[in-house]
Amino acid sequence: MSAEQGQHRGGQHNATKSEDKIMFIVAYLVPVLAGVVVYVLYADKDRELRFHAVQSILFGVAFWVLWWILGAIFFISFAGHFIWGEVLDAVMALLWLYGLYVGYNAFMGRRILIPVAGNLAKES
Repeated sequence: MSAEQGQHRGGQHNATKSEDKIMFIVAYLVPVLAGVVVYVLYADKDRELRFHAVQSILFGVAFWVLWWILGAIFFISFAGHFIWGEVLDAVMALLWLYGLYVGYNAFMGRRILIPVAGNLAKES
């Protein structure tokens, strides 16, 4: 995880209004859906919001693909062992909290690149 600062004017986002800054966190609440909404509403207005919307969408897609793959593996391998379902839920909850952490840091003016998704979002 890397933090990039100073890429926006004076380390600050272009979004100066608090209702715009809160969108950094909103983008990660429900990664794919909220990311698309933020992208549609703010992509032309703010480059940093566009970056986080795209990163959120990519993170959300990876999140759900991982959830389905791990869920299928746990179901096939450990059918009847409910503890593995709880482990999967805990991993997914930690990933969701990580997304909120990234959104919070964006709100505070710091950019955190999610591996792979962040590099792809930078190119958008």
